[in-house]
Amino acid sequence: MTEITITLPLPDKCLSPNASSAIPRPVYYRAKRNHRADAMLAAIDELDCGPRPFWKRAEIKAVWFKRTKHKIDQGNASNWLKPYEDGFEDAGIYENDSGVIWAPHEFKVDKADPRIELTIRKLTPETAMEK
Repeated sequence: MTEITITLPLPDKCLSPNASSAIPRPVYYRAKRNHRADAMLAAIDELDCGPRPFWKRAEIKAVWFKRTKHKIDQGNASNWLKPYEDGFEDAGIYENDSGVIWAPHEFKVDKADPRIELTIRKLTPETAMEK
């Protein structure tokens, strides 16, 4: 297995790097903890509770399905998904998130079912050179 695709709900607005500092810390930390746990459980489910890969290097490609055409800055989008990235590490997909790179995010419209599809691909020395 060199690629895993996981579908998760769009992250909570309070996790946005541009979120107001007026958001109470407990609300922020609860959302962060819940999103991390959701990502971990979804990843374990996708692995069918089998052996965990613990890749050294990986690339994550995010496809956002939002209700509107509004796009998010690429850097902010990656930071917004940090709890999901940490949850995948907790699930054992990769050893450490320092070995993860983000592919450019893609934005699409789906008014009926907003979500985010994250495809995690193992990077080998050959594929890492392409980046």
